[in-house]
Amino acid sequence: MSGGNGNGVVWAIPQDRELPPPAESIVLKDRFLSPPKPLFALDDFMKEIDGDHMPMSYLQAAIAFHELHEFGAVWHGVSWGRDTVLPAEGGEETTFPAGEWAMIEEEPEILEPHFFYIQ
Repeated sequence: MSGGNGNGVVWAIPQDRELPPPAESIVLKDRFLSPPKPLFALDDFMKEIDGDHMPMSYLQAAIAFHELHEFGAVWHGVSWGRDTVLPAEGGEETTFPAGEWAMIEEEPEILEPHFFYIQ
């Protein structure tokens, strides 16, 4: 944390290694709030995410990507956490009642996430 700003950081490290203290890590000056990074950590934790190639696993990986990048976020570190999934017409209410928002384009036939396999 720095003042009212804050962010956590998630690293993928080998299962047989312990997370070292921050003093034994390199400091990433080019990243927000200069987080420590263990020397043996992967630059991208998503390289260790492995799904079953079904559409739901792609959606779960996408949500994990955004949630883990925002781990511990406060103020300027927050971006994904400000988003709200709005309900479809007549759908279950979330933050905003369905009557308080309108589609700016024609409502698509399919609102659920969908995927296409390209070979």
